[in-house]
Amino acid sequence: MIYKRVIMALLIFTVSTQLALLCHAAADIPEHFVRGELTEVYSAQDAAFLQWFSDGYSFKTSVPQGQVSPGLVSADFPSELKWSLERDGEPMEYNSGDYLFQQGKYTFTVLTPNDIYAEFSFAVSELGARETAANNSETVTLTHRYLDGMFVYTFENGKGFSANVPNGGITNYDVRLNTDSELICILTRNGSAIRHESGGAITEDGYYHMVITTLSDAGVPDLSGIMDASEPSSFSMADLEREAANYSFSESELAGLTIGSIHRTVFSFQIVTRPTRDIAVFNAPIGFELASVFLGGEYTEPADKAWHRFDRDGDYIITLTDTVSSAPDQVVRLSVRRLPPPVRLEGAVNGFSAPPPVSVIADEGVSIRVLRNGMEITPQAQYKEPGRYIIMAEDEAGNTARFSFDITRALPASLILLILLCVLVVCVIYVVYARRTMSVE
Repeated sequence: MIYKRVIMALLIFTVSTQLALLCHAAADIPEHFVRGELTEVYSAQDAAFLQWFSDGYSFKTSVPQGQVSPGLVSADFPSELKWSLERDGEPMEYNSGDYLFQQGKYTFTVLTPNDIYAEFSFAVSELGARETAANNSETVTLTHRYLDGMFVYTFENGKGFSANVPNGGITNYDVRLNTDSELICILTRNGSAIRHESGGAITEDGYYHMVITTLSDAGVPDLSGIMDASEPSSFSMADLEREAANYSFSESELAGLTIGSIHRTVFSFQIVTRPTRDIAVFNAPIGFELASVFLGGEYTEPADKAWHRFDRDGDYIITLTDTVSSAPDQVVRLSVRRLPPPVRLEGAVNGFSAPPPVSVIADEGVSIRVLRNGMEITPQAQYKEPGRYIIMAEDEAGNTARFSFDITRALPASLILLILLCVLVVCVIYVVYARRTMSVE
């Protein structure tokens, strides 16, 4: 009886401890709140990133999730949403539409009326904080003109830049980007700062975001140490800030500046040459509208002249018409893939045991990794060795699938015959014994 009481006491203690830990973990967020995920879509029309909740609510941000920004950052929230903001872990007041420029790591916690919440995080670098501290900058949206295959953007002071893709556009080709030497340009790829020489080709797939600044009434600080194309092609934001010590303005420069004399614009584009799963909505670039959308050779009615949602997987051809200049129609091809990669097992069923051999067949463009008893092995046409197999497949768009099966050791044919013979002998003996027993009775 004593040992039963001891066991019961240990069980009660263990259960109580687990319940206490669970209650402590859930104390920070009310139980009825549900943590959601944000779907990010760039809107060229708004020149902003739309952050969508699963219940249809959204808010706008001037930078993408996780961006290290070299300049002003703002967020616009509709009245239905509630939000709070922390800077370096400390709560701070924020009004929708305000600009944030102080150096630090920021996190918005946003709540919908359906009690779904999500976090949006970004950072403002020291470089951007120093520039904006003068409080004399203005963010502008530039309209393009088309000249010799390039989209040209010009500030009021005559300085400008050009590219073979419009602002907010998606392209399947290399991008040529030319900038006047007097401009201050910070270019990022997928949130990481990169170096780029004016006139050079940008070839890698990714989302590119460039903040371009011009000074109307003062000389431009020397940034040759930052933008020197002879240096490595990529670097961290910390490296950028260390090299940009001369980016702060001198007192004489500031004395000659007036409000609005620092003009800044944002230019973004995306290079997509492979199948993608990350584009749920196609937004027309600034100054363009959708002319037609084809899916697998069949015409699909665009949802709107400004955007189209990709409801189905497949190969899309989108034609865009320029509404502000004489540029020819732009054609974008996108292969949208969001379903798991097609992989089939022959000789086995996912999650079950099977005798050898087992084959794993995948479509072209699907890479396969194989683990046997926890150790990675080279993919093979057939698998015969006994063991626990885990198959991991990934397609070019990044979609994944996972399968598992066990291969049992196959019995030799001679052993199978011997077992059958033994079973037959046992049956004969049983029948004979049963008859004798009936005869005796």
